[in-house]
Amino acid sequence: MGAETSINQLVTLNNIDDHDAYLMSTGNNEVFIYIHNKDETREVDFGEEGSAYADQPICKIQAAENNKFFMIGIPSKRALGFFGLNRT
Repeated sequence: MGAETSINQLVTLNNIDDHDAYLMSTGNNEVFIYIHNKDETREVDFGEEGSAYADQPICKIQAAENNKFFMIGIPSKRALGFFGLNRT
């Protein structure tokens, strides 16, 4: 993630191996996992099926309470995308 990228939304991910972790959407229409106490950012891979959502504006992100899934809203596709969350 570049220094000039804006952060649009942070969603707390609970119970991720005692780390302060967040699902983060950016102004470049990307989704990352941000781990605060490791000062680490990992890009979220949407996989082959999720490639239709690549580079589309994201209006909302939300993680399931158990952190096994997350959702993104894609207004240009009039769609919600649901994805599994690899917690390692």
